[in-house]
Amino acid sequence: MATLVHTCPFCRGKLALDIVSKVNTSTGMPALYLFCSSCQMPSIALVAPISPDFNTAVRIGGSQAINPTIGGIAQSFPGEQPAKAPDHVPPEAQRVFLQAVEAHRRASLDLAAMGFRRALELTLKAYDPELKGQLGPRIDQLASRRVLTADMKEWADDARVLGNDANHDPPEPTAENVQQLHLFTETLMELLFTLPKTVQLRRASKAADG
Repeated sequence: MATLVHTCPFCRGKLALDIVSKVNTSTGMPALYLFCSSCQMPSIALVAPISPDFNTAVRIGGSQAINPTIGGIAQSFPGEQPAKAPDHVPPEAQRVFLQAVEAHRRASLDLAAMGFRRALELTLKAYDPELKGQLGPRIDQLASRRVLTADMKEWADDARVLGNDANHDPPEPTAENVQQLHLFTETLMELLFTLPKTVQLRRASKAADG
């Protein structure tokens, strides 16, 4: 499948987005319907052809990546989405998470990875201050209590390693690694705080209605 090198407006990862279809528009520029394999969200980009190879490169079913030397992005939809943390997350963890998101958007991958790992630590501390040890042992304790499923624990271990890599290893983490760390941190916040609070509020509303 042909791809477009572009920043996903939802997850903000700069990735090769799959080109699902191409439609001509009244602007004279084709609209490319895109799909982000990382966050599973669609978007649209108006692209100004630069190279005579553009039409061949963008052919659906092809395998070429459309980069700025072939076609330039004139406009994309939706526009950049505001940074947002999951609902009902404690303020300190939310603040650090949003800082990491902004670093991720600037492609400051080291800062973003360290920020997401710190947000993970603050999220676990707020959930249960009695959890002992470093990030890894605390995740293990939640898994042993069945707060995290086996799949979530495996993902947590991967995300923790990525965070450690950003803290201690000289090479810059990859965009894909940081994106996974971003998604895991957000998912854990939703699991530990957003979903339980949403259920609690719903029950309270039902009780109030009689």
